[in-house]
Amino acid sequence: GQDRVLDHEPRQAGVALGGALAHPQVVLEPGHHRQVPLGPVLPTAFEPVMWEAAKYHPAIQVALVSLAVYMYMEYLNWHIYGWILTFQKLEKLRSNKWTQKGVKYFNRSPFLTISVWAVLPAPFWVCRCLALLGKYPVKRFLVATMIGRFPRMYLYAWLGERLRIPAPILIGIAVGGALVLVVWRLIKGKKLVPEILE
Repeated sequence: GQDRVLDHEPRQAGVALGGALAHPQVVLEPGHHRQVPLGPVLPTAFEPVMWEAAKYHPAIQVALVSLAVYMYMEYLNWHIYGWILTFQKLEKLRSNKWTQKGVKYFNRSPFLTISVWAVLPAPFWVCRCLALLGKYPVKRFLVATMIGRFPRMYLYAWLGERLRIPAPILIGIAVGGALVLVVWRLIKGKKLVPEILE
């Protein structure tokens, strides 16, 4: 009994830590005393965390919990990105003809666009920005996102339940991509956080 408890605790801690690492969307920027999103700058994989959790819990439970965590982060992202899009440095981007065309096409069928985009392995921050610039209601945005994300998350959880990929490989997938990007930016002499967020 005690051995099983001790064995289970590291698993819980690992999954919890993985969840935190999977969403570095917001960080406190040292010396500036403010928060900035790192989604487009430092992407990490949420899927390996789900695959690890699916070893110990049914896929449907993992998918539902993951969806709840994701929707909470998406709600925060909505407000953070909304704040960033008001920056004066982004005026050219907001008034760019291609941006305006994107918003125009998005507004033709926003709910469907968000739902489909949420299913696809595409950078979701683009869709989020279009919704913000198109002044789409946040409640409808979240509902559409939830509808699109759930089948995708259930698929990931289902795969994790059956593949049972070893933890070291999952850690390599989750952390490796982010480290490669950080090293690449440092070698190129680029800032980790773009100037627009400073």
